[in-house]
Amino acid sequence: MYTVFTPVERPVWKNHKIIGYVTMSRAEADRLNASHVAQVYYGFTEEEHRLLQRGTEEELVKAGFLSY
Repeated sequence: MYTVFTPVERPVWKNHKIIGYVTMSRAEADRLNASHVAQVYYGFTEEEHRLLQRGTEEELVKAGFLSY
């Protein structure tokens, strides 16, 4: 089951192009993307897109996108 702490393969973006892939969690990608000196962006996976666009509240909580 996917969670924001599960390492998965995600795209690495630079200058609006995918330049490679790396395995890391969404939580780690968000932390690195927040850096003011970041030169690349760690993108979302298809599952993350699906959850964020069409996921139920229960799915979002289980995945770690929402907490109560």
